[in-house]
Amino acid sequence: MNPDYKSRSIREWMDGLSRGEYALPDFQRSRVWDAGRTARFLKSVLSVQPTGTVLLIESGSGFGRRRIVDNDADISKAEELILDGQQRLTSLWQSFTGVGGWRYYMGLPGFVWNGWACGSRRM
Repeated sequence: MNPDYKSRSIREWMDGLSRGEYALPDFQRSRVWDAGRTARFLKSVLSVQPTGTVLLIESGSGFGRRRIVDNDADISKAEELILDGQQRLTSLWQSFTGVGGWRYYMGLPGFVWNGWACGSRRM
């Protein structure tokens, strides 16, 4: 097995999640980031700061699979399992789709001036 690097846009990740192209291996922990951690991550993304990588393994690796996000996509044919990056991808999914117990927002005037505002609110 040779490691392969592929750059994917946020849009590609979100589209892939919506189509069930990615799943979690059955041994992966559940989501643990709270709203504050997610808000800080979103600020980093929107400020074009490094946010880490996503590590994938081919789904034919013998591991069971489970859903990464709350949607009805069929993950039975997911070709890749997410080993690292679940928290980041789930945070992006929830903030873009409005799924979950929190809604995320940003203040654009703050973005222009000295470290914009990014926050969350429980729904």
